Amino acid sequence: MKGGTTMSAVVRKIGLLACVMCLVSACSVSASASLGTGRKAGVASATPAGTASLPLPRAIAKRLPAGIFYLLAGTNPASYNLWEVVNTGNEIELTHNSEGYGISAFGASPAGIVMADAANGYDQLARLTANGVSFLKDGSGSTPAINSAGQICYSLSPDGNKQPYFELVLKDSLSATGRVIYRQKADIVSNVWGPGNAIAMVVGGHYPGTTGPTPRLVIQKAGTSRTVATGLGKDLSDVIWGTKAAGLALGTWSGTGRVIYGHGKQYTLPHGWNPAAWNASGTLLLVWGPSKKIGLWSPLRPQAIQVIGTISKGVTIGQSAWLNRPAKL
Repeated sequence: MKGGTTMSAVVRKIGLLACVMCLVSACSVSASASLGTGRKAGVASATPAGTASLPLPRAIAKRLPAGIFYLLAGTNPASYNLWEVVNTGNEIELTHNSEGYGISAFGASPAGIVMADAANGYDQLARLTANGVSFLKDGSGSTPAINSAGQICYSLSPDGNKQPYFELVLKDSLSATGRVIYRQKADIVSNVWGPGNAIAMVVGGHYPGTTGPTPRLVIQKAGTSRTVATGLGKDLSDVIWGTKAAGLALGTWSGTGRVIYGHGKQYTLPHGWNPAAWNASGTLLLVWGPSKKIGLWSPLRPQAIQVIGTISKGVTIGQSAWLNRPAKL
């Protein structure tokens, strides 16, 4: 394989993201021909009937709260494509990668959508445009995230003696040159933007039952980094944050998430529920739960889940984003 990230590494990273969610399968139904979000024809055209399964049954999609939901979904984690879902019931397939060569991760904000696209057999950085996927000049890269100002961060895997560390790279724009802002020897499993241009990372995560370092939650901001105590030990698997989200929502391998606030207060989600995405204001959390359910959690009622419904059969869902308006393409 070309680049620093092999296909096996791509599948492993996808699995690390996907396994912390409720992996589900969905029946095959057709998408709506009406976009409902002002998308241009081309990349955002409705998927023809029979060519792809919708991530959610249309009746469940209609129960979602207001906003634009982006879901990474497919028949298996190596075959994910990106979907846009709104509560009118419209579910639009935005990418069309082949089986086994999917989108391994993505980031979405009003400034745009960035992806780690394995169409060529390894993770390459790309952006989604109104005319389709456009690869960035950076080449390989994984776990991309983008904030509302258009800044991008992503991780790089070791490349032999040339680059022996896992690195976090920051780009001030899609066209800017990236610079390394963090490096170390343990894998950077996920990285997300938070308030004040802070970046949260899960460092050193690995599958249960395999050997490796105890995962850590690291916050990088203004050139300094600090480790946040989570109390989760080896159970920590993922982090969900947002530029206006006060709470760090943490996924676990055991399937029960946790939300930690800066003032020391924290909540354990109801048993079997894991975080998926904060809303734009950081007040409501989309969650995946037992028996393939999707729901909403609020710190105002921390012991309760508002169940939206059961996710459809046939595809797995590995990552999501929740915006108040469509991302710029």
